[in-house]
Amino acid sequence: MEIPNSRMHAAEPSISFLDSKTGWISGMSPDADSWVLRTRDGGLHWTQISDQYIQNMQFVNANVAVGSEVNVSSNSSLFAKTADGGSTWTTSALPGLRFVSKIHFISPEVGWIAGTKDTSEDLNGRVAVFLRTTDGGQHWVSSPIPSQTGVAEIRDMFFLNESVGWLITWHYNNNGTHLYLTTDGGRTWRVHPDQTIQGTGKWLSVVRFINSKIGFAFSRDDQVDAVVQPPAIGVVAVAEAGPTDSGQLLYTDDGGEHWSSSPLDAWVYDCQVLGQDLRCSASRQKSSFLMLHIRTSPHPMTEDNPTGLVE
Repeated sequence: MEIPNSRMHAAEPSISFLDSKTGWISGMSPDADSWVLRTRDGGLHWTQISDQYIQNMQFVNANVAVGSEVNVSSNSSLFAKTADGGSTWTTSALPGLRFVSKIHFISPEVGWIAGTKDTSEDLNGRVAVFLRTTDGGQHWVSSPIPSQTGVAEIRDMFFLNESVGWLITWHYNNNGTHLYLTTDGGRTWRVHPDQTIQGTGKWLSVVRFINSKIGFAFSRDDQVDAVVQPPAIGVVAVAEAGPTDSGQLLYTDDGGEHWSSSPLDAWVYDCQVLGQDLRCSASRQKSSFLMLHIRTSPHPMTEDNPTGLVE
């Protein structure tokens, strides 16, 4: 379903659904007007409820949502929150963090933010920052991400519960991806030991878990042309959306200890867990945009359909 008068400007639109009918999208029109739209019929009709541009938007329930908003005067990110279904938003500063990359809440009170602050010559890149709150964003506790090099981007973050979470970082100088795991709510992080799915030339984009055992991740293998990209220090390489014959859908049924892979001719941007299924935004070409539906039920994995993938 196409949404008219919308565009991707600086970042892709932010989408959040509570169920198959009720959802919100935040974005920007071609004339640079920002908005938050709501649908109650699965996207057939949309109503504008706010003129703010909320990035990383996530609705926890029908009333409470979180996200980030750019502070133009300081070129930094603010924490944004609504308690009335997205009509009005309040913002607040985030300690020790300049650019919000990902936000994930599992309740109105408990949530995490991952992002970066300014570049560091010692790390050859931006410094990764991780924050946790247990009171809905009134107070934040910072934890280190043990990266030996700076990051280009915190690409993804997902928490299954208050303890178990995953984090994907992209790195400079063609150093690709690192996949991190926490089992104590983000207080400490460790790099996943499987080096076949991360490192030089590998670009993980999304990781999601349906339950404590079954999880999915999306990746592609590419050696990308190196380019200089201020304000980062040094030479960077970032995988771009577009045609690829190296896409991979990764699958685990043991909580992420081991991963198997299947070819996937698409680049996946983001995914949302709805029940036992995943709904993902993706593209096959730079000009295309499609939705992928991964079902674990009622279309189980078979020899002919090893991933349960439905497009």
